[in-house]
Amino acid sequence: MRKAKVLLCACFALAMALALVGCGGQQKEEQQPEEQKTANVGDEVQVQTKYGDLNVTVTGFETDKATTDQYRQYGGSWFDKDGTFCALTMTVENASYENKDITPSDTVPLGNYVAALEDGAEIEPLDTGIDYGTYTNALNGYLNDFPTGKKAKVALTYCLTEVPSQVTVKVGDTEVTVDVTAK
Repeated sequence: MRKAKVLLCACFALAMALALVGCGGQQKEEQQPEEQKTANVGDEVQVQTKYGDLNVTVTGFETDKATTDQYRQYGGSWFDKDGTFCALTMTVENASYENKDITPSDTVPLGNYVAALEDGAEIEPLDTGIDYGTYTNALNGYLNDFPTGKKAKVALTYCLTEVPSQVTVKVGDTEVTVDVTAK
């Protein structure tokens, strides 16, 4: 019986030694959370999607009193009478985005890759196709007639009842902090 106990202890010690050697005798390192990618206004950010790449440069987020007055007068029920018209302006280049499953095939759902956030919550773009000055309006976040190689000035437009001093724009996995300015 004593030999069995000694043999059992020896086997246990051998198993422990092998386990330590197998682990390299090192403690497991804790994984650090990935640092949030950031960019500045005016920086080009590449957005990689399963359909190809877009290059997005955020150029500003502005309020416009004249457009606000027009929308309040003619905008209809979708524009809050106490709201302020705002536009997230950017330059978008279709580097290689191509999705044959979308009809028409050259429609790019920009809103899937670019979003304005206020206090961490996404701000819903306006449901209007009216362009903003020299910026093409991305109606509900979609760009039409946007084939590979095209580059355009684009706006996502919003109606905000309270206008913050800054918004965070999420471009793919990169955040851009943008000061809100008045036109």
